[in-house]
Amino acid sequence: MLQYNLKGSPMINSSKKEKQFIFIAIFVISLIGFSLVKAACSDDIDGGRVYEKQGTCTDYSGSYVDYCTMGDTGNGLMEGYLSEYWCESEYCNRQDLISCPCGCVGGACRSCNLFCDDSQDGGDKPCIGGICKDRTEINGSWSNHADTCNGNNVIEYYCNNGVCTAKSYSNYVGCAITMDEGLGECVTQSCTDYDQGENYNVSSYCVDWVGGQSNPYYDYCSCSVENPTYAHDFVCENNHCEDEAIYCPTCVNGICDVQQFDFSITANPPSGIVSPGNSISTSINLGLISGGDTQSITVAASASWPQGLSVFWPSGQSCSPSPNCSLPMTINVAANTDPVTLDIIITGTATGGKTHYTSYRVNVLASGAQINPPVVTTNDAEPIAETTATLRGTLESLGGADRCLVWFKWGLTTALENETPIQTTISPNTFSAELSDLDPNTTYYFKAFAKNFGSW
Repeated sequence: MLQYNLKGSPMINSSKKEKQFIFIAIFVISLIGFSLVKAACSDDIDGGRVYEKQGTCTDYSGSYVDYCTMGDTGNGLMEGYLSEYWCESEYCNRQDLISCPCGCVGGACRSCNLFCDDSQDGGDKPCIGGICKDRTEINGSWSNHADTCNGNNVIEYYCNNGVCTAKSYSNYVGCAITMDEGLGECVTQSCTDYDQGENYNVSSYCVDWVGGQSNPYYDYCSCSVENPTYAHDFVCENNHCEDEAIYCPTCVNGICDVQQFDFSITANPPSGIVSPGNSISTSINLGLISGGDTQSITVAASASWPQGLSVFWPSGQSCSPSPNCSLPMTINVAANTDPVTLDIIITGTATGGKTHYTSYRVNVLASGAQINPPVVTTNDAEPIAETTATLRGTLESLGGADRCLVWFKWGLTTALENETPIQTTISPNTFSAELSDLDPNTTYYFKAFAKNFGSW
């Protein structure tokens, strides 16, 4: 190995000197690198500004843990404020006095779901009945607040900052307590009872709009070993359907057989045509179907009456069929009445509550319209047997009307003391009627008739 004498210095081993120089250089560089590099900022556990979870922020100066401070939350819960640490650039930053509506525990805001639950109806929904539950402590008992009604107003309970809060709604048709759960819900439309009240002689139904949707309720029967048979009828009360019930010996489809009386009701003829300034009449026929004791039946007419039409009952509105009775009904038409086709509902109600319906259609012509008499021809009877015969006729013209009534009169003399049942036709056509139980080898007289209710 070469040896050098440097400026009169003692001789030294050149390889040893080189190693010492390299070691010193590396040590100096390491010290310089340590003094220039700072520790990076980090958020562990909560990963940043997450108020519902406690976290630790660490930067070059140290570690900082989220913590709570005392304060009133406004709902009786203390420790209501949070100091939150998070990384901003390379430093830990802090925000104080973060309000926690449901309290602050262990360096995190407590979830309000731990203190208030309105999951039954999903929140502030006045058309869905529900129960809101709240409590003031995590392990405390729940308090229930059921949606209800205050008159026509809906009182809705919902969670607001961890507390059940009441809100009143008055912008609906009304409010009703549900029959199944007893909770308040909105009513968006009026109730309809299709048997028109508490009626146990008709199987019908009721429709209400509780909860903002159509809810049909059908009359029904109920019975059990402990309870006798009951008939249930749904009626409208305060714009919602209510279940009413009475005891009855026999119940079928909600119809209570309180008594055996029954009757029929028909309009004869069932329709008519009239021009303004005139009147038209029909007969409301009532017949006894069953029942030992007859009852009085009261009839009434209802329709969407146009201007100028009125009903008159010349013989009153009540009679007792034994087995039959009839009540004439007259429709008066004013001269200024517009053309209209009107269906009139005729209701017959017995004193025992039994109710039946029929209808009468009146066609009001335009002012000045002319209806002529119909044209009818009597044809030969065919076939003719020993005790039977078929009468025949032809309706040649309806006289300008939209329908006609046709029938035959017949008898042993030209007085024609008998009549066949009335038929209705809407076009020119042939018609017939059967006769039976005639006397053999006997002459009978008959004639075809037609009427179209025209004012002639």
